[in-house]
Amino acid sequence: MRPIVDKAEALRAVALLRTSHPAPLSVDIETYGKDHNGDTLNPSRGDIRLLTIGPQDGAPVLFDLRALGYNGLPWADLLCERELIAHNAAFELAWFSAKLGILPKRWFDTLIAAKLISNGDTPRNDLGSVLDTYLDVKLDKTLGASDWGAWFLVEEQLRYAVGDVIHLGALRTTLKHTLDVEELTRCFELESGLLPVVAKMSRDGISADQNRLDAILAEVTRQIEEREEALRRYFGERVNLESPRQLLRSFQAIGCHLNDTSEDTLVTVSHPAAKHLLDYRESLKIKQQAQSLLESIGPDGMIHAEFVQMGARSGRFSARSPNLQQIARGPMRSVFSAESPDHRLIVLDYNQIELRIAAGLAPDQKMLAAFRAQEDLHRATGAMLLDKAREAITKDERQIAKSAAFGLVYGAGAQGLRNYAKATYGIDLNTRRSQQIRNKFFEHYSGLREWHQKAHAKSERVTQGRTVTGRRRLLHISMNGDSNDINWNAFQLQTNFPVQGSAADVLKSAMIKVAERIPAGAKLRACVHDELILSAPLEIAEDTFKVAREAMAEAFSELFPDVPIEVEGKVCQNWGQK
Repeated sequence: MRPIVDKAEALRAVALLRTSHPAPLSVDIETYGKDHNGDTLNPSRGDIRLLTIGPQDGAPVLFDLRALGYNGLPWADLLCERELIAHNAAFELAWFSAKLGILPKRWFDTLIAAKLISNGDTPRNDLGSVLDTYLDVKLDKTLGASDWGAWFLVEEQLRYAVGDVIHLGALRTTLKHTLDVEELTRCFELESGLLPVVAKMSRDGISADQNRLDAILAEVTRQIEEREEALRRYFGERVNLESPRQLLRSFQAIGCHLNDTSEDTLVTVSHPAAKHLLDYRESLKIKQQAQSLLESIGPDGMIHAEFVQMGARSGRFSARSPNLQQIARGPMRSVFSAESPDHRLIVLDYNQIELRIAAGLAPDQKMLAAFRAQEDLHRATGAMLLDKAREAITKDERQIAKSAAFGLVYGAGAQGLRNYAKATYGIDLNTRRSQQIRNKFFEHYSGLREWHQKAHAKSERVTQGRTVTGRRRLLHISMNGDSNDINWNAFQLQTNFPVQGSAADVLKSAMIKVAERIPAGAKLRACVHDELILSAPLEIAEDTFKVAREAMAEAFSELFPDVPIEVEGKVCQNWGQK
């Protein structure tokens, strides 16, 4: 067993693979870099050492790309014309895109399949664990962390590389059957189609204004110092603000007897020290974000975040290096801009997608009617709750209605609504008022009330939740969980999960459609919650806006044909202008 290092031999091997049985090819790569921990996993700084390709009718072939280089071999002709099998195809795609300049579109990702099947349960989904679970194959993965940049690779490393692909064909067969039996194929196909879209989005990145970041960092550092000094004055001494024990002691000394210093607790405290501590934590969070973004800007002036397709149990994205999902509305969003003065960002999102999906799933005819009439739902809800004319509803009253809608749709009780309203919107509600709002809300939106009642009634029998595409989440029962926890989790599987998970399904379908339809020159730059960020040259920005908005609306309507949808957006110079 030896890797191919000669280009002529490599060309012959590629030609033979192209004429091999037309079944899918199993692929895996081993990477290396100067910084063994960081560069090895970063395609912009590291390199591919081995590319292992396993045909279904022959032995795997190992290509040593350090010896062969990235150019001069017809990788596109081989890898882009066949279905590929990989475990964590997003990793291979990122490196293929960066080093080989290709984005194969047809994948069977055994990691995605395993995660869809086990979602909600607690098994490990690394390749070794998945092979053990489905094929009873024991695979030693310890050599994965070995030095793949060594001048000579030892026999054990080569056997390891072969082991990573040799079972993938059989694993695909087993997982494909399980996906069919568990009615997860539709969702799997959605996730598979999205893989190259996400890889390209990450590769293209989004432009970040370093000067603006520097200014934000300087300002927030000043705010932190001011808030530290204010807290020192309130407490009468300098306190370690990262120590809950010291904070509890200091609050007790000024007459505030708290159980903890969490946000939920601090928002209920009237003493100004509580507000200053919350502001301090918010400023510290912004500072950490600014530092993380500055560190993430590449030589091209772009941030190339890693978007994880199934980063949450709901199927929603997560992001890392950096975490763009945590960028809240405010000055930080102004950092993200079009890549040049003659380009524009196109920022689009779904208007109240979670409430629309909940209204469709329940169904709730009154909420659906309000959406069909294109009413301001929160204003209409406020008028109903407060017995006032809609035009007389103030901004604060609309916020009360908004907190009721988003808090109660997922089953919050009176105290839960009170806490949510305070923490999210800064609204003070006493328990009696919160209960009155809850009662009136569900009296009016009777479809939602009946949906919740049915979910509670079935909670003892429920074992899983499903979204509109069939994505599921299994009910995980902890050995230490009591019946109340289990029943609440079962209720959430029937309410929260179908809404959040279906919103993820809609956005992912929209991303595929948008990527297919936008004009040449336009690029999908990022996805954040229910929002897509694109960029385009100024002369095609409006056309890109129109095409993307129509694609997003179509994606929603295909999954929820009886629910009206609005896609809002703007052509702007930076994200903060949306």
